[in-house]
Amino acid sequence: MSGGRAERMIGVFTAGLDDAYQTAVWRGIESRAREMNLGVICFVGSRLASPIVAESTANTAYHLADPQILDGLIVVSAAITTFLAENGVRELFSGMRGLPRVSVGVDVPGVTSVTVDGTEGIREVVAHLGEVHARRHFAVIGGPHDHAEVVQRLRAYLDALRELGLEADPRLYVSGTFVQESGADAARELISRGIPFDALVC
Repeated sequence: MSGGRAERMIGVFTAGLDDAYQTAVWRGIESRAREMNLGVICFVGSRLASPIVAESTANTAYHLADPQILDGLIVVSAAITTFLAENGVRELFSGMRGLPRVSVGVDVPGVTSVTVDGTEGIREVVAHLGEVHARRHFAVIGGPHDHAEVVQRLRAYLDALRELGLEADPRLYVSGTFVQESGADAARELISRGIPFDALVC
């Protein structure tokens, strides 16, 4: 029990429940919380520092998290920090001191973090396309330049190309924002450049 309440309460920050990733994370949290007899409150905002005005106004939801009623906080960092550089992510968590915190998707120094190593997957994809399907001209749709996962995956992509004896063509790289419409726009941009490619890594 905490603060005289009947159950402990966990807050969750997420940028929406309308995509497969965030929905799956939320369902996992909610299911496990139920098993442990914990209450869960979901604060649905949007992506911090987004250039899209409507997204910025939605982020007031994160200010509603009251440490007086929460016993811990889970932040779906991979979703809400799309536009934050590493310093911005650290600042987000430094403002929550005194409350047990967990970051999901982005490794945050000094904070318990649950992450997935996407770098090995990227290496395997590129190796498979190059070795099994003899692809030589790779295009990439990445995410925002400063996002930690994007930086790691791009490094893995470049390493995998070198292992195949190939060089990356910077004209075949387009940044996106991890949403479907952005991916479609990026694909159109790659095609409009008129530079042939025979593999597309996203």
